[in-house]
Amino acid sequence: MEHCQLTLVAEESSSVAPKQSDANHPRACRKPEDILTVDLFSGAGGFSLGAIQAGLSVVGALEIDKNASRSYQANIATKTKTSNSLLNEDILRLAPEDAMSHWNLKPGQCDIIVGGPPCQGFSRHRINNAGVGDPRNKLLGRYFEYVAALRPRVFLVENVPGLLWPRHKEYLGRRCKNSQLSPPLAH
Repeated sequence: MEHCQLTLVAEESSSVAPKQSDANHPRACRKPEDILTVDLFSGAGGFSLGAIQAGLSVVGALEIDKNASRSYQANIATKTKTSNSLLNEDILRLAPEDAMSHWNLKPGQCDIIVGGPPCQGFSRHRINNAGVGDPRNKLLGRYFEYVAALRPRVFLVENVPGLLWPRHKEYLGRRCKNSQLSPPLAH
């Protein structure tokens, strides 16, 4: 679809550092600790840990699993400035605006969203087009709704290679279009 194009981004453009043309952008040329990050489907905090180790500020995390949330709280949140950022909630029931209010974020204020929604519906173990109708795929759609609401500068969604297969192209294209995402996206 014209609203959702998947391209491979070269290493030099994968940094959060602004391009020369972005020099006047209000979020350009900031220190890493001023780059605000949200972690959806945070699990025990792998993406958050990576962001923190890169010097970024994780200002929000969302995870439904109580045990994973306890691990996140013990290993990530209590050792950083993010002790109040973790929401142990169902992303399908929590409106993006409610999460943003909890994290004290306005649209466009978050720089990076990271997350790994469940991938079973797009796994290579699925046959034919069975994965598209898998109810767990609603979580990927919800991820994109959060991206649309938060309007980050960059987002990273981790999933299985099957998500990019031709048989899922229309599904992924619809999610991108419904969330008003436009190129370039990377894989």
